[in-house]
Amino acid sequence: LEALAGAMDGVLHVLDVYRGSPASEAGLLPKTDYIVGTPKQAFRRASEFQKLVSDAARRKASCTLWVYSTATDRLREVDISPSSEWSGQGVVGCQLANGLLHRIPRRTPESAAEGLAPPSSFASPTTFRPPPSADGLQSTIETQERKREP
Repeated sequence: LEALAGAMDGVLHVLDVYRGSPASEAGLLPKTDYIVGTPKQAFRRASEFQKLVSDAARRKASCTLWVYSTATDRLREVDISPSSEWSGQGVVGCQLANGLLHRIPRRTPESAAEGLAPPSSFASPTTFRPPPSADGLQSTIETQERKREP
């Protein structure tokens, strides 16, 4: 468990994938995919992903990513070949975001029973619970919610 401490900070949410890009060719999907790391390591910071793809593009090599899908509730390996030689900007060709609002949503028992994807937990502020983090943010949010309840 200690090996994964801080891993949520490096998760990258795939917001958009550009047509004809390395991300599109690799099969990354917008909205439901989250890049969590590689088979060797979970990303602790977004800069680790940036370094990985920049180095791969410079060497004209591919790299393997671990990608979690909220649509399938599965982790999969995705091989991507970052390159600046496609018709758009960047070496990956997708819009990524990270931080508190882009963490992997927690699947609730209600959403699992109804077959809903985890993003449905955002529908009601009373059911949303961000994943716990090493910085104590989860307990801070729960404390604030208890203070608001009548």
